[in-house]
Amino acid sequence: MESYIKNIHNQRISISGIIIFLIVLDISVFAQASEPGNVNMWINGGFGFSTVGSLAGNANFNLQINRFLFSVRTSAYAQKTGIFSGGDEFSDVAILFGIGTVDSDNFASVSVGIAKLSGSRYQAGGGGGFFSLGTRIPVKPVLGLAIESKLNIKLGNTFSIGFSPYIDINKEQSLFCLTICLGLGKLN
Repeated sequence: MESYIKNIHNQRISISGIIIFLIVLDISVFAQASEPGNVNMWINGGFGFSTVGSLAGNANFNLQINRFLFSVRTSAYAQKTGIFSGGDEFSDVAILFGIGTVDSDNFASVSVGIAKLSGSRYQAGGGGGFFSLGTRIPVKPVLGLAIESKLNIKLGNTFSIGFSPYIDINKEQSLFCLTICLGLGKLN
């Protein structure tokens, strides 16, 4: 039990160190690259499909300075096994760093980062059938690699519409999702 607690403590310290390093690195790169007038900030979100087998939804906060992009994404995924029965449910939160286009009518970006996945698996109850009741088995949160792209068409300086494919690779449930997103904020 003691070694288990030490292992958890060491993982938290390692993860915290990686996150702090990435934030400091990102801030220093932004500080060196920023020029007045080249800062863009927006939110976007949408719905689509995932490899879990059903619906996916995501919401992002994005900050772009010149070509450099910082994003925070939260996503939810649900797999339904029947009309009234449950399915696996997962969510993740990701911190991403990447590059994006500057000064064009369209926007494209690629970002990589760390994601924390959590959720539950559905175990069907006895009897099965249309109205079967089951139980939810919590999944231990796990860290993974997050990769995301944004492909948007700008509708003026404030709105955009586009696609957002993203991947969360981890030990519990790796996911690929594709959502149609709307964006709102200060775009290039």
